[in-house]
Amino acid sequence: MEKTDTGTKTAQQAQMLANRLRKRARHLGKWAKRASIGAYRLYDRDIPEVPLVLDLYRDAATDVPALCGALYERPYEKDEDEEAAWLGAMLASAAQALGIDRESVFVKLRRRQRGSAQYEKISGHGARTQIREGSLKFLVNLSDYLDTGLFLDRRAMRAMVAADSQGKRALNLFCYTASFSAHAAFGGAASTDSVDLSNTYLSLGAGQFRAQRLRRAPPQARGVLP
Repeated sequence: MEKTDTGTKTAQQAQMLANRLRKRARHLGKWAKRASIGAYRLYDRDIPEVPLVLDLYRDAATDVPALCGALYERPYEKDEDEEAAWLGAMLASAAQALGIDRESVFVKLRRRQRGSAQYEKISGHGARTQIREGSLKFLVNLSDYLDTGLFLDRRAMRAMVAADSQGKRALNLFCYTASFSAHAAFGGAASTDSVDLSNTYLSLGAGQFRAQRLRRAPPQARGVLP
């Protein structure tokens, strides 16, 4: 009886998630198309029993969608096999609801991070795609790290930087993948300096500049050692 009840509850939650995702996709999809936005949040623990965060990424060249996000660590212990089966049901339902290939759904476990753990490599799958953000394009990695390389909740701030950068010198400290620097350069900044402790992220940041195909030579990302 317990297994039946668990299976029924999981199926109900999967259906609730699917309904929510369809509704959000219909609403946000129109806005994203008008604004030329290729990545945005669809779901963030909207249903308390389904503690997922899910972002939609749409490839700039092919328009093929992918889903990326995380399962928030639960505040109580749960059997690992049961949790894996539950998560599989949620992701299968999400993929079907949005018409996304199940292999293009990437979800990690998000727990309280300490130190540099947030930026450590967790996979070697190498699922990369380039998404559009207004007039710019950014390369993101959907599978290998907890974060993709572009913080979607900072989109409005990046637009503000672009709008206020004409003729100015921009200094981007702890630049991560230098998306703010790219926006500043696109907005007409006289120069940009991007500083980070990670040579890996500085290399990715330089790639972001190359992806923009700016009319003038892109500034060099500069790093500092610990």
